[in-house]
Amino acid sequence: MPMTLLTDIAESKITAAAGSGSSVAITHIAIGDGNGSNYAPGHAATGLRRELARQPIATRHIEGGNAWRVRAEFGPETPTFAVREMGFFDADGDLIAIWAGNDVEPRQTGAISYLVDHVLSFTRVADGLVIVDAPDDELAEARGDFARLGARLDAMDQYAPDDQVAMATGVQQAMNLGGVLLREMDVLRRRVLAQGVVLIKNKYVIAGMQLSKSEVRTLHLSQTGTVASGLSKAKLDGLIVALADDDYHVSVPTNEAADPVQYYAYLVKDGAEYRVQIGLAVPDAALALYRIDIPAGDTASNLDAVTLVDLRVIHPENAWTSVIEPFASVAFPNGLPSADYGVQVEIEDATDIAAVGHVSIYDKANNGFKVRQSGSADNVRLRWTVLNPNYQ
Repeated sequence: MPMTLLTDIAESKITAAAGSGSSVAITHIAIGDGNGSNYAPGHAATGLRRELARQPIATRHIEGGNAWRVRAEFGPETPTFAVREMGFFDADGDLIAIWAGNDVEPRQTGAISYLVDHVLSFTRVADGLVIVDAPDDELAEARGDFARLGARLDAMDQYAPDDQVAMATGVQQAMNLGGVLLREMDVLRRRVLAQGVVLIKNKYVIAGMQLSKSEVRTLHLSQTGTVASGLSKAKLDGLIVALADDDYHVSVPTNEAADPVQYYAYLVKDGAEYRVQIGLAVPDAALALYRIDIPAGDTASNLDAVTLVDLRVIHPENAWTSVIEPFASVAFPNGLPSADYGVQVEIEDATDIAAVGHVSIYDKANNGFKVRQSGSADNVRLRWTVLNPNYQ
C-alpha cells in the first residue's frame, strides 16, 4: 500500500536540528506522475521521479503528537497527469518526506482543482524537530482581515467586557458555521461541479506497421515483419497514411539510469510527412504502435536487452462499412453516490467536426463513464459536464 517515508536528507537535518535547538520546517508539496508508473519509495530519494507541479502548503492542522494534517490546492491550470507520487519539501528545497507505492490508484489533475489533504506523522522523531510552516486552518479563520490574531484581539479591547463576550461567541459561531460551509463547498467543487475534457482518437492500423529489431540500436519498419517491398497503412487525422518498408527506420535511445524506462513508438505527422518516432509518452495527435522497455544501465550498441510490446490496434480496410466506434473512458476525480446523473457534451475540436457523427454516453458508473462517436473524424476533443447528480 502507499506509504510516506522520511528521506535520508531529512534524517540528517533532524539530527542537526536536535543538536542546535532548531527544527526542520516543511513548506511545500509537490506532485508527479512517477515517470508513468507506480513504485515503492526509498529513503535515499532526493526528489520525485518526475515532479510536474509544486505549491506552498495552504493550511496545517495539528492532529496530535507529531502528526500534521496539511492541505494544498493545485488549480485547473495544472497540467493534466495521473498523480502517483507526492513530495514534502522544506524551505531549502530539500525533500523531507515522500509518498508513493506500488499499488497507488492515481487521481487525475487538470480541468478542476486537485486537492491534497494528507496527514504527515513523524512518530520516530522527538516533538518539535519537524514542523509544518503554514497557516493554521483555525487561526486563518480567526484572525479575519487582520495580519495577526493579536491585532484582532487588540481591536476588541476597546469594547466593554459584555460586548467582548458577545463578539467572541459570535466569532466562534461564525467559525463553526464557516467550517461546515467550507466542507460543503469542497464537496460541491470536487463532485457536483465535475467537468473536464476528453479526447477520442479515431486511429488504427490497417495493415503492417510492424517494428522489428536490427543488428544495431535501430528498428526496421515493414508490412510483414521482414523488410522487402511492402506497404504499411494506417488511419489517423482522418486520412489513410501509407509507409513503405524501411531499414533502420528509427533509433532507440540508451538508458544510463539505475531504473528501467519505458518509451513508446508511435506514428505521427512530422512536418509535411508521416513517420514513426519514439518518446516517453504518446502525443494526442499520434497513433501508438509499440511500447519499448529498456532495462537499467542498457548502453549497448544493439537491442538484445530491449523488449518490444505490440500496442497496435488493427482494423483491416473496408471500403463500404465500418464496425469501429471510437470511444474514451472518463474517470471522476471523486466518486458520485450513484450512477443516476446526466452528462452534457460539447464538441470543441476535431479533424472534421462535420464528420464526428453522433456522440453518446454509456456505461455510466459512480466513478466515471464512457463516451463514443459514430463518425469518421479523428482527434475529437469533447468538454463534458456532469448534470443533476442524485445526492440525497
